[in-house]
Amino acid sequence: MRNLPEKEPRKFIKVFATRDEKEKIAALAKKANVSQSKLLLTVFMRGRLPDTSAKELTRELVKLRADLARLGNLQLKGMNEIQNGLLVAEMQEIFKETRQLTEQIERKIRLVGK
Repeated sequence: MRNLPEKEPRKFIKVFATRDEKEKIAALAKKANVSQSKLLLTVFMRGRLPDTSAKELTRELVKLRADLARLGNLQLKGMNEIQNGLLVAEMQEIFKETRQLTEQIERKIRLVGK
């Protein structure tokens, strides 16, 4: 087992807020996909809301990559079932382009994750 540095003990802080303020904090936290505590600490310590754009971009790129992979699988299935040589050649070209797009998306996912 590795030795992890001990975390400083956390202290409970009570915050008074109106119902509207509490609802706004809850909505902002949900939108940022963080806890209300994390949201308040981030705003207080950094002076701004947490940046979730990289997470959202990564999630969208992963979805797009999955869609392209499904499309590629359907193209392969179609090429295996079609007897027309010219049509198969066109589908192979589309498949090649799809694979290139998938690779570009994977590179962008890695860049966003850094």
